[in-house]
Amino acid sequence: MDPVVKTRWRGIGFCIVVVFSLTLPLMLGWCSAWSERDAFDEMPNSNHGSPYSYIGKQIYDETTPVDIVMVGDSQLWTGLNALILQEELEKILRRKVSVISLAHGFGGLCHSHSYCTPPATHRAS
Repeated sequence: MDPVVKTRWRGIGFCIVVVFSLTLPLMLGWCSAWSERDAFDEMPNSNHGSPYSYIGKQIYDETTPVDIVMVGDSQLWTGLNALILQEELEKILRRKVSVISLAHGFGGLCHSHSYCTPPATHRAS
């Protein structure tokens, strides 16, 4: 049976290429070549009204303070209306209240807490 690679140096070169390919995401993260903002821009349909474009805008572009940030999946998105919550809090507190919802209405992304909460903490008042 013939070996996969013909020479020892080709085998070493192949191993180097595999290790480089597997560690490339880590290297890009360490040298800041890929920011968190870039990740939101690359998500599906980010320019066509998807929740990612709204979430990215709220986290990175808006700078006003926020009183309540709701982060979750479709259960939060359909179960708790941010506008109604905002109106009721304004009646109780007698001041302008800022409430945003970073929830999404479709399945498949159970990691919304991990991708929204750390960047959004800078807007909490």
